Amino acid sequence: MLLLPAGKIGMLRTLQLGFGGLLLLILFSGVSQLVVIKAAREADRQARTAYFERAHVLGQLRDSVFLTGTFARDYLLTPDPKAAAPLRAEVDRNRRRAESAMASYPPSPDERVQRLLSDLQGEINVYWKVLELMLDVGTRERGAGTDRYFTQSLANRRETMTGIISRIGEVSESENRRREADIQANDRFFFITLLAIVALTVVLGWVLAATASRHLVRLGNEASERLADNIKAREALADLSAKVLNAQEEERRAISRELHDEVGQSLSALIVEAGNTAASLPEGAEGARSNLESMRSIARRCLDAVRNMSLLLRPSMLDDFGLVPALEWQAREVQKRSGLRLTVEADDEAGEVPDEHRTCIYRLAQETLHNITKHAHAKSVHVTLVRVAGAVCLTVQDDGQGFDAGRTRGLGLLGMRERVARLHGSFDIDSNPGKGTRVTVTLPLTDIATGNVAA
Repeated sequence: MLLLPAGKIGMLRTLQLGFGGLLLLILFSGVSQLVVIKAAREADRQARTAYFERAHVLGQLRDSVFLTGTFARDYLLTPDPKAAAPLRAEVDRNRRRAESAMASYPPSPDERVQRLLSDLQGEINVYWKVLELMLDVGTRERGAGTDRYFTQSLANRRETMTGIISRIGEVSESENRRREADIQANDRFFFITLLAIVALTVVLGWVLAATASRHLVRLGNEASERLADNIKAREALADLSAKVLNAQEEERRAISRELHDEVGQSLSALIVEAGNTAASLPEGAEGARSNLESMRSIARRCLDAVRNMSLLLRPSMLDDFGLVPALEWQAREVQKRSGLRLTVEADDEAGEVPDEHRTCIYRLAQETLHNITKHAHAKSVHVTLVRVAGAVCLTVQDDGQGFDAGRTRGLGLLGMRERVARLHGSFDIDSNPGKGTRVTVTLPLTDIATGNVAA
Protein backbone atom coordinates (compact mmCIF):
# COMPACT_ATOMS: atom_id res chain seq x y z
CA MET A 1 0.00 0.00 0.00
CA LEU A 2 1.37 3.42 -1.02
CA LEU A 3 1.65 5.87 1.87
CA LEU A 4 1.78 9.57 1.08
CA PRO A 5 3.22 12.29 3.34
CA ALA A 6 0.77 14.40 5.31
CA GLY A 7 1.54 17.48 3.19
CA LYS A 8 0.71 15.69 -0.05
CA ILE A 9 -2.44 14.22 1.45
CA GLY A 10 -3.50 17.74 2.47
CA MET A 11 -2.74 19.04 -1.02
CA LEU A 12 -4.76 16.26 -2.62
CA ARG A 13 -7.68 16.93 -0.29
CA THR A 14 -7.47 20.64 -1.07
CA LEU A 15 -7.56 19.91 -4.79
CA GLN A 16 -10.47 17.54 -4.35
CA LEU A 17 -12.41 20.10 -2.31
CA GLY A 18 -11.58 22.83 -4.80
CA PHE A 19 -12.71 20.84 -7.82
CA GLY A 20 -15.76 19.65 -5.91
CA GLY A 21 -16.68 23.24 -5.01
CA LEU A 22 -16.14 24.32 -8.61
CA LEU A 23 -18.45 21.59 -9.85
CA LEU A 24 -21.06 22.54 -7.24
CA LEU A 25 -20.78 26.19 -8.31
CA ILE A 26 -21.30 25.24 -11.95
CA LEU A 27 -24.24 23.04 -10.99
CA PHE A 28 -25.77 25.75 -8.80
CA SER A 29 -25.34 28.40 -11.47
CA GLY A 30 -26.86 26.17 -14.11
CA VAL A 31 -29.86 25.23 -11.96
CA SER A 32 -30.43 28.80 -10.76
CA GLN A 33 -30.27 30.18 -14.29
CA LEU A 34 -32.70 27.53 -15.48
CA VAL A 35 -35.10 28.48 -12.68
CA VAL A 36 -34.77 32.19 -13.53
CA ILE A 37 -35.30 31.52 -17.22
CA LYS A 38 -38.32 29.36 -16.53
CA ALA A 39 -39.85 31.98 -14.19
CA ALA A 40 -39.17 34.79 -16.67
CA ARG A 41 -40.69 32.83 -19.54
CA GLU A 42 -43.74 31.97 -17.44
CA ALA A 43 -44.23 35.58 -16.38
CA ASP A 44 -43.86 36.71 -19.99
CA ARG A 45 -46.38 34.10 -21.14
CA GLN A 46 -48.88 35.12 -18.46
CA ALA A 47 -48.45 38.82 -19.28
CA ARG A 48 -48.93 38.24 -22.99
CA THR A 49 -51.95 36.01 -22.36
CA ALA A 50 -53.54 38.61 -20.09
CA TYR A 51 -52.83 41.38 -22.62
CA PHE A 52 -54.43 39.48 -25.48
CA GLU A 53 -57.39 38.53 -23.30
CA ARG A 54 -57.97 42.17 -22.34
CA ALA A 55 -57.66 43.29 -25.93
CA HIS A 56 -60.11 40.58 -26.98
CA VAL A 57 -62.60 41.51 -24.23
CA LEU A 58 -62.37 45.21 -25.10
CA GLY A 59 -62.90 44.39 -28.76
CA GLN A 60 -65.98 42.29 -27.95
CA LEU A 61 -67.32 45.05 -25.70
CA ARG A 62 -66.80 47.72 -28.35
CA ASP A 63 -68.43 45.59 -31.05
CA SER A 64 -71.38 44.69 -28.84
CA VAL A 65 -72.05 48.36 -27.93
CA PHE A 66 -71.95 49.46 -31.55
CA LEU A 67 -74.14 46.55 -32.69
CA THR A 68 -76.76 47.18 -30.00
CA GLY A 69 -77.06 50.79 -31.17
CA THR A 70 -77.28 49.75 -34.81
CA PHE A 71 -79.89 47.04 -34.19
CA ALA A 72 -81.87 49.44 -31.92
CA ARG A 73 -81.94 52.06 -34.67
CA ASP A 74 -83.07 49.50 -37.25
CA TYR A 75 -85.66 48.22 -34.84
CA LEU A 76 -87.14 51.70 -34.38
CA LEU A 77 -87.14 52.33 -38.13
CA THR A 78 -88.96 49.09 -38.94
CA PRO A 79 -92.78 49.66 -38.89
CA ASP A 80 -93.75 45.98 -39.12
CA PRO A 81 -93.74 44.41 -35.63
CA LYS A 82 -92.98 40.93 -37.01
CA ALA A 83 -90.02 42.17 -39.01
CA ALA A 84 -88.76 44.19 -36.03
CA ALA A 85 -88.86 41.23 -33.58
CA PRO A 86 -85.52 39.65 -34.79
CA LEU A 87 -83.85 43.04 -34.51
CA ARG A 88 -85.01 43.35 -30.91
CA ALA A 89 -83.63 39.83 -30.24
CA GLU A 90 -80.27 40.90 -31.69
CA VAL A 91 -80.23 43.89 -29.39
CA ASP A 92 -80.79 41.64 -26.36
CA ARG A 93 -78.16 39.10 -27.53
CA ASN A 94 -75.48 41.75 -28.03
CA ARG A 95 -76.35 43.27 -24.68
CA ARG A 96 -75.78 39.88 -22.97
CA ARG A 97 -72.57 39.50 -24.96
CA ALA A 98 -71.35 42.89 -23.76
CA GLU A 99 -72.25 42.15 -20.15
CA SER A 100 -70.46 38.77 -20.39
CA ALA A 101 -67.38 40.46 -21.89
CA MET A 102 -67.41 43.09 -19.14
CA ALA A 103 -67.65 40.40 -16.46
CA SER A 104 -64.81 38.34 -17.99
CA TYR A 105 -62.33 41.22 -18.18
CA PRO A 106 -59.11 39.98 -16.44
CA PRO A 107 -58.26 41.75 -13.20
CA SER A 108 -55.45 44.27 -13.37
CA PRO A 109 -53.17 45.48 -10.57
CA ASP A 110 -53.09 48.95 -12.13
CA GLU A 111 -55.34 51.38 -10.20
CA ARG A 112 -55.92 53.48 -13.30
CA VAL A 113 -57.39 50.49 -15.09
CA GLN A 114 -59.60 49.76 -12.12
CA ARG A 115 -60.96 53.36 -12.08
CA LEU A 116 -61.52 53.30 -15.82
CA LEU A 117 -63.32 49.97 -15.57
CA SER A 118 -65.55 51.41 -12.83
CA ASP A 119 -66.33 54.45 -15.01
CA LEU A 120 -66.94 52.19 -17.99
CA GLN A 121 -69.33 50.03 -15.98
CA GLY A 122 -71.30 53.13 -14.95
CA GLU A 123 -71.48 54.41 -18.51
CA ILE A 124 -72.61 51.00 -19.76
CA ASN A 125 -75.36 50.88 -17.14
CA VAL A 126 -76.58 54.34 -18.18
CA TYR A 127 -76.31 53.30 -21.84
CA TRP A 128 -78.54 50.26 -21.24
CA LYS A 129 -81.08 52.36 -19.37
CA VAL A 130 -81.20 54.96 -22.15
CA LEU A 131 -81.44 52.18 -24.70
CA GLU A 132 -84.30 50.47 -22.84
CA LEU A 133 -86.12 53.78 -22.47
CA MET A 134 -85.64 54.56 -26.15
CA LEU A 135 -86.95 51.16 -27.22
CA ASP A 136 -89.91 51.37 -24.82
CA VAL A 137 -90.89 54.90 -25.84
CA GLY A 138 -90.23 54.18 -29.50
CA THR A 139 -92.60 51.24 -29.40
CA ARG A 140 -95.51 53.25 -27.90
CA GLU A 141 -95.16 56.56 -29.67
CA ARG A 142 -92.99 57.61 -32.58
CA GLY A 143 -91.80 61.11 -33.31
CA ALA A 144 -88.95 62.92 -35.04
CA GLY A 145 -88.02 64.84 -31.93
CA THR A 146 -88.02 61.75 -29.78
CA ASP A 147 -85.85 59.80 -32.23
CA ARG A 148 -83.36 62.64 -32.50
CA TYR A 149 -83.15 62.93 -28.72
CA PHE A 150 -82.55 59.27 -28.05
CA THR A 151 -80.24 58.90 -31.01
CA GLN A 152 -78.14 61.80 -29.79
CA SER A 153 -78.15 60.47 -26.22
CA LEU A 154 -77.04 57.00 -27.37
CA ALA A 155 -74.41 58.51 -29.61
CA ASN A 156 -73.02 60.52 -26.72
CA ARG A 157 -73.00 57.55 -24.39
CA ARG A 158 -71.43 55.39 -27.04
CA GLU A 159 -68.70 57.92 -27.71
CA THR A 160 -68.04 58.18 -23.98
CA MET A 161 -67.79 54.38 -23.63
CA THR A 162 -65.61 54.19 -26.71
CA GLY A 163 -63.28 56.76 -25.22
CA ILE A 164 -63.13 54.85 -21.95
CA ILE A 165 -62.47 51.59 -23.83
CA SER A 166 -59.70 53.29 -25.80
CA ARG A 167 -58.18 54.66 -22.63
CA ILE A 168 -58.34 51.19 -21.07
CA GLY A 169 -56.62 49.80 -24.14
CA GLU A 170 -53.97 52.51 -23.94
CA VAL A 171 -53.39 51.78 -20.26
CA SER A 172 -53.26 48.05 -21.01
CA GLU A 173 -50.81 48.70 -23.83
CA SER A 174 -48.74 50.88 -21.52
CA GLU A 175 -48.78 48.14 -18.91
CA ASN A 176 -47.73 45.61 -21.53
CA ARG A 177 -44.84 47.83 -22.61
CA ARG A 178 -43.84 48.23 -18.99
CA ARG A 179 -43.86 44.47 -18.56
CA GLU A 180 -41.74 44.06 -21.67
CA ALA A 181 -39.32 46.62 -20.27
CA ASP A 182 -39.21 44.66 -17.01
CA ILE A 183 -38.58 41.47 -18.94
CA GLN A 184 -35.75 43.13 -20.87
CA ALA A 185 -34.30 44.42 -17.61
CA ASN A 186 -34.54 40.91 -16.14
CA ASP A 187 -32.86 39.54 -19.25
CA ARG A 188 -30.03 42.04 -18.85
CA PHE A 189 -29.70 41.16 -15.18
CA PHE A 190 -29.72 37.47 -16.06
CA PHE A 191 -27.04 38.02 -18.71
CA ILE A 192 -24.86 40.04 -16.32
CA THR A 193 -25.32 37.45 -13.58
CA LEU A 194 -24.45 34.67 -15.99
CA LEU A 195 -21.32 36.50 -17.11
CA ALA A 196 -20.31 37.04 -13.49
CA ILE A 197 -20.81 33.37 -12.65
CA VAL A 198 -18.92 32.27 -15.78
CA ALA A 199 -16.09 34.68 -14.95
CA LEU A 200 -15.98 33.44 -11.36
CA THR A 201 -15.99 29.84 -12.57
CA VAL A 202 -13.19 30.56 -15.04
CA VAL A 203 -11.10 32.31 -12.38
CA LEU A 204 -11.61 29.52 -9.86
CA GLY A 205 -10.94 26.92 -12.53
CA TRP A 206 -7.76 28.72 -13.55
CA VAL A 207 -6.61 28.91 -9.92
CA LEU A 208 -7.33 25.21 -9.38
CA ALA A 209 -5.72 24.28 -12.69
CA ALA A 210 -2.62 26.32 -11.86
CA THR A 211 -2.43 24.76 -8.39
CA ALA A 212 -2.96 21.28 -9.80
CA SER A 213 -0.40 21.91 -12.56
CA ARG A 214 2.23 23.03 -10.06
CA HIS A 215 1.46 20.03 -7.89
CA LEU A 216 1.60 17.67 -10.88
CA VAL A 217 4.85 19.24 -12.09
CA ARG A 218 6.33 18.78 -8.63
CA LEU A 219 5.12 15.18 -8.51
CA GLY A 220 6.49 14.64 -12.02
CA ASN A 221 9.87 16.02 -10.99
CA GLU A 222 9.89 13.83 -7.91
CA ALA A 223 8.88 10.81 -10.01
CA SER A 224 11.65 11.63 -12.53
CA GLU A 225 14.18 11.90 -9.75
CA ARG A 226 13.06 8.62 -8.24
CA LEU A 227 13.10 6.98 -11.67
CA ALA A 228 16.61 8.29 -12.25
CA ASP A 229 17.63 6.98 -8.82
CA ASN A 230 16.06 3.61 -9.60
CA ILE A 231 17.81 3.47 -12.97
CA LYS A 232 21.13 4.32 -11.32
CA ALA A 233 20.48 1.72 -8.64
CA ARG A 234 19.62 -0.91 -11.26
CA GLU A 235 22.69 -0.01 -13.26
CA ALA A 236 24.81 -0.20 -10.13
CA LEU A 237 23.20 -3.53 -9.24
CA ALA A 238 23.79 -4.85 -12.75
CA ASP A 239 27.38 -3.67 -12.61
CA LEU A 240 27.81 -5.28 -9.21
CA SER A 241 26.25 -8.51 -10.49
CA ALA A 242 28.62 -8.47 -13.46
CA LYS A 243 31.57 -7.93 -11.16
CA VAL A 244 30.40 -10.76 -8.91
CA LEU A 245 30.04 -13.09 -11.91
CA ASN A 246 33.44 -12.07 -13.24
CA ALA A 247 35.00 -12.53 -9.81
CA GLN A 248 33.29 -15.90 -9.48
CA GLU A 249 34.57 -17.01 -12.87
CA GLU A 250 38.08 -15.81 -12.05
CA GLU A 251 37.94 -17.60 -8.72
CA ARG A 252 36.70 -20.75 -10.39
CA ARG A 253 39.44 -20.48 -13.00
CA ALA A 254 42.08 -20.00 -10.30
CA ILE A 255 40.76 -22.88 -8.16
CA SER A 256 40.50 -25.07 -11.25
CA ARG A 257 44.09 -24.33 -12.19
CA GLU A 258 45.29 -24.90 -8.64
CA LEU A 259 43.48 -28.23 -8.49
CA HIS A 260 44.74 -29.25 -11.90
CA ASP A 261 48.30 -28.01 -11.58
CA GLU A 262 49.16 -28.39 -7.91
CA VAL A 263 46.91 -31.10 -6.50
CA GLY A 264 46.71 -33.03 -9.78
CA GLN A 265 50.46 -33.02 -10.33
CA SER A 266 51.10 -33.96 -6.71
CA LEU A 267 48.73 -36.92 -6.98
CA SER A 268 50.29 -37.91 -10.30
CA ALA A 269 53.74 -37.78 -8.71
CA LEU A 270 52.45 -39.82 -5.77
CA ILE A 271 51.14 -42.49 -8.15
CA VAL A 272 54.46 -42.61 -10.02
CA GLU A 273 56.53 -42.81 -6.82
CA ALA A 274 54.26 -45.52 -5.42
CA GLY A 275 54.76 -47.52 -8.63
CA ASN A 276 58.53 -47.05 -8.53
CA THR A 277 58.63 -48.05 -4.88
CA ALA A 278 56.57 -51.17 -5.55
CA ALA A 279 58.87 -52.12 -8.44
CA SER A 280 61.99 -51.75 -6.26
CA LEU A 281 60.73 -54.05 -3.47
CA PRO A 282 62.44 -57.42 -3.20
CA GLU A 283 60.63 -60.65 -3.83
CA GLY A 284 58.64 -61.85 -0.91
CA ALA A 285 57.45 -58.40 0.09
CA GLU A 286 54.00 -59.01 -1.30
CA GLY A 287 52.30 -57.33 1.64
CA ALA A 288 54.14 -54.09 1.10
CA ARG A 289 53.57 -54.28 -2.68
CA SER A 290 49.81 -54.78 -2.08
CA ASN A 291 49.71 -51.77 0.19
CA LEU A 292 51.47 -49.66 -2.42
CA GLU A 293 49.01 -50.77 -5.12
CA SER A 294 46.13 -49.85 -2.79
CA MET A 295 47.71 -46.43 -2.29
CA ARG A 296 48.10 -46.00 -6.05
CA SER A 297 44.43 -46.92 -6.57
CA ILE A 298 43.28 -44.40 -3.96
CA ALA A 299 45.54 -41.76 -5.48
CA ARG A 300 44.10 -42.44 -8.96
CA ARG A 301 40.53 -42.02 -7.63
CA CYS A 302 41.53 -38.79 -5.91
CA LEU A 303 43.16 -37.60 -9.13
CA ASP A 304 39.99 -38.37 -11.12
CA ALA A 305 37.87 -36.55 -8.52
CA VAL A 306 40.19 -33.54 -8.58
CA ARG A 307 40.13 -33.44 -12.37
CA ASN A 308 36.32 -33.69 -12.42
CA MET A 309 36.05 -30.86 -9.88
CA SER A 310 38.52 -28.81 -11.91
CA LEU A 311 36.53 -29.38 -15.09
CA LEU A 312 33.22 -28.57 -13.38
CA LEU A 313 34.60 -25.36 -11.95
CA ARG A 314 36.17 -24.22 -15.21
CA PRO A 315 37.02 -26.66 -17.97
CA SER A 316 40.48 -25.87 -19.24
CA MET A 317 39.38 -26.74 -22.78
CA LEU A 318 37.01 -23.71 -22.70
CA ASP A 319 40.09 -21.49 -22.48
CA ASP A 320 42.47 -23.74 -24.41
CA PHE A 321 40.31 -25.15 -27.23
CA GLY A 322 37.22 -22.91 -27.34
CA LEU A 323 33.47 -23.00 -26.82
CA VAL A 324 32.42 -25.80 -29.17
CA PRO A 325 34.81 -28.47 -27.77
CA ALA A 326 33.79 -27.46 -24.24
CA LEU A 327 30.10 -27.92 -25.11
CA GLU A 328 30.79 -31.29 -26.71
CA TRP A 329 32.73 -32.40 -23.63
CA GLN A 330 29.94 -31.19 -21.38
CA ALA A 331 27.43 -33.17 -23.47
CA ARG A 332 29.52 -36.35 -23.21
CA GLU A 333 29.84 -35.96 -19.45
CA VAL A 334 26.08 -35.44 -19.00
CA GLN A 335 25.37 -38.37 -21.29
CA LYS A 336 27.66 -40.63 -19.26
CA ARG A 337 26.11 -39.58 -15.94
CA SER A 338 22.42 -39.54 -16.96
CA GLY A 339 22.09 -41.85 -19.97
CA LEU A 340 20.47 -39.15 -22.12
CA ARG A 341 20.85 -39.25 -25.91
CA LEU A 342 22.53 -35.90 -26.30
CA THR A 343 23.65 -34.37 -29.62
CA VAL A 344 25.52 -31.14 -30.22
CA GLU A 345 25.31 -29.28 -33.54
CA ALA A 346 27.57 -26.22 -33.69
CA ASP A 347 29.16 -24.04 -36.32
CA ASP A 348 32.90 -23.49 -36.09
CA GLU A 349 32.34 -19.73 -36.39
CA ALA A 350 29.86 -19.82 -33.53
CA GLY A 351 32.66 -20.59 -31.08
CA GLU A 352 34.69 -17.54 -32.11
CA VAL A 353 33.08 -15.12 -29.69
CA PRO A 354 34.40 -12.87 -26.90
CA ASP A 355 35.30 -14.43 -23.57
CA GLU A 356 32.23 -13.06 -21.81
CA HIS A 357 29.95 -14.53 -24.47
CA ARG A 358 31.83 -17.83 -24.39
CA THR A 359 31.52 -18.09 -20.62
CA CYS A 360 27.85 -17.05 -20.66
CA ILE A 361 26.88 -19.60 -23.32
CA TYR A 362 28.76 -22.40 -21.59
CA ARG A 363 27.18 -21.65 -18.20
CA LEU A 364 23.71 -21.40 -19.77
CA ALA A 365 24.14 -24.76 -21.47
CA GLN A 366 25.52 -26.26 -18.25
CA GLU A 367 22.58 -24.95 -16.16
CA THR A 368 20.02 -26.01 -18.78
CA LEU A 369 21.40 -29.56 -19.03
CA HIS A 370 21.48 -29.77 -15.25
CA ASN A 371 17.78 -28.77 -15.07
CA ILE A 372 16.89 -31.28 -17.78
CA THR A 373 18.58 -34.17 -16.02
CA LYS A 374 17.02 -33.18 -12.70
CA HIS A 375 13.45 -32.26 -13.64
CA ALA A 376 12.54 -32.94 -17.27
CA HIS A 377 12.59 -36.80 -17.35
CA ALA A 378 13.68 -36.47 -20.96
CA LYS A 379 15.13 -39.17 -23.24
CA SER A 380 16.96 -37.02 -25.76
CA VAL A 381 18.38 -33.51 -25.90
CA HIS A 382 19.55 -31.54 -28.92
CA VAL A 383 21.93 -28.57 -28.50
CA THR A 384 22.41 -26.14 -31.37
CA LEU A 385 24.90 -23.24 -31.55
CA VAL A 386 24.82 -21.01 -34.62
CA ARG A 387 26.03 -17.54 -35.53
CA VAL A 388 23.65 -15.45 -37.62
CA ALA A 389 23.00 -11.76 -38.28
CA GLY A 390 25.65 -10.39 -35.96
CA ALA A 391 24.61 -12.60 -33.04
CA VAL A 392 25.24 -16.03 -31.62
CA CYS A 393 22.24 -18.22 -30.86
CA LEU A 394 22.13 -21.19 -28.45
CA THR A 395 19.14 -23.55 -28.55
CA VAL A 396 18.55 -26.49 -26.19
CA GLN A 397 15.56 -28.71 -27.07
CA ASP A 398 14.40 -31.71 -25.03
CA ASP A 399 11.49 -34.15 -25.25
CA GLY A 400 10.74 -34.14 -21.53
CA GLN A 401 7.55 -33.52 -19.58
CA GLY A 402 7.74 -29.75 -19.91
CA PHE A 403 6.31 -27.16 -17.50
CA ASP A 404 4.30 -23.96 -17.36
CA ALA A 405 6.91 -21.35 -18.27
CA GLY A 406 4.59 -18.49 -17.31
CA ARG A 407 4.25 -19.62 -13.69
CA THR A 408 7.61 -21.20 -12.90
CA ARG A 409 10.22 -18.85 -11.46
CA GLY A 410 13.38 -20.43 -10.04
CA LEU A 411 16.73 -19.06 -8.95
CA GLY A 412 18.41 -20.94 -11.78
CA LEU A 413 16.19 -19.30 -14.41
CA LEU A 414 16.65 -15.93 -12.73
CA GLY A 415 20.44 -16.29 -12.83
CA MET A 416 20.31 -17.31 -16.49
CA ARG A 417 18.18 -14.27 -17.36
CA GLU A 418 20.58 -11.98 -15.50
CA ARG A 419 23.56 -13.37 -17.40
CA VAL A 420 21.81 -12.82 -20.74
CA ALA A 421 20.53 -9.35 -19.81
CA ARG A 422 24.05 -8.26 -18.84
CA LEU A 423 25.13 -8.89 -22.44
CA HIS A 424 21.97 -7.25 -23.85
CA GLY A 425 20.68 -10.53 -25.19
CA SER A 426 17.31 -12.28 -25.26
CA PHE A 427 16.26 -15.32 -23.27
CA ASP A 428 13.14 -17.26 -24.27
CA ILE A 429 11.59 -20.46 -22.91
CA ASP A 430 8.93 -22.27 -24.92
CA SER A 431 7.44 -25.05 -22.84
CA ASN A 432 4.08 -26.66 -22.16
CA PRO A 433 3.26 -29.60 -19.90
CA GLY A 434 3.81 -32.86 -21.77
CA LYS A 435 5.35 -31.21 -24.86
CA GLY A 436 8.99 -30.73 -23.93
CA THR A 437 10.99 -27.55 -23.51
CA ARG A 438 12.88 -25.30 -25.86
CA VAL A 439 15.36 -22.76 -24.48
CA THR A 440 16.60 -20.12 -26.92
CA VAL A 441 19.35 -17.62 -26.09
CA THR A 442 20.47 -14.92 -28.51
CA LEU A 443 23.49 -12.75 -27.70
CA PRO A 444 24.48 -9.80 -29.90
CA LEU A 445 28.17 -9.82 -30.74
CA THR A 446 30.25 -6.78 -29.77
CA ASP A 447 33.11 -5.55 -31.87
CA ILE A 448 35.95 -5.43 -29.40
CA ALA A 449 37.82 -2.82 -31.41
CA THR A 450 34.98 -0.36 -31.70
CA GLY A 451 32.76 -1.38 -28.77
CA ASN A 452 29.71 -1.42 -31.08
CA VAL A 453 27.24 -4.22 -31.63
CA ALA A 454 28.06 -6.03 -34.83
CA ALA A 455 25.55 -5.65 -37.62
